[in-house]
Amino acid sequence: MSREPRIPQQNRSTQTRERISTAARDCFVREGYDRTQAKDIASAAGVSIGTFYEYFRDKTAAFQSVLDDFSAAYEALDVERYLNTSPGVEGFNALLAALREWVRGFGCLYRDFYTLSVRDPTFEEPLAKLETRIESRFEAALRNTTLRAHPSRAAAAARLAYTVAEAVLFRVAEETDETTATSLLHEAAVCLDAYTRARSR
Repeated sequence: MSREPRIPQQNRSTQTRERISTAARDCFVREGYDRTQAKDIASAAGVSIGTFYEYFRDKTAAFQSVLDDFSAAYEALDVERYLNTSPGVEGFNALLAALREWVRGFGCLYRDFYTLSVRDPTFEEPLAKLETRIESRFEAALRNTTLRAHPSRAAAAARLAYTVAEAVLFRVAEETDETTATSLLHEAAVCLDAYTRARSR
């Protein structure tokens, strides 16, 4: 019978778990989920494989901790500020650029999160919660700016805005040519602005 992972209660134990979590993120970002093994994470963290399993049941559990970091990084973004400060194309462009930096901080994991949510039910619920949170913050931003006069339309607009943002982020997350990435983000911003303005009439 497998033993439950250790719950850190002392500073040293907490630091060990954090070191393993950081190593897991580095390994997953560099190699992707499928090519990373538990032993790779343990080696990168400077701990034995046995110590790894004291804190994480398997690499899926370690990956979940990275998804938690991904969600926390999104929460740290001041999504509403971009549209409040500069409504229109400029605001959407700034928002999409910030979202690009968010996903780039996690390398190829942005794609892995979505792939795994289809392959592994373990990730389906946390990713669905993240998507809901993204949409809700888009909705709040639109309700307070472009769609202030029609707040009931904000939910549908937020769903489309998230869909467009998701699609363009898949395209530009790993784009190395900045001119191409900037152009794609701008085109998406123009589309989002045109759509939300049409919905505001």
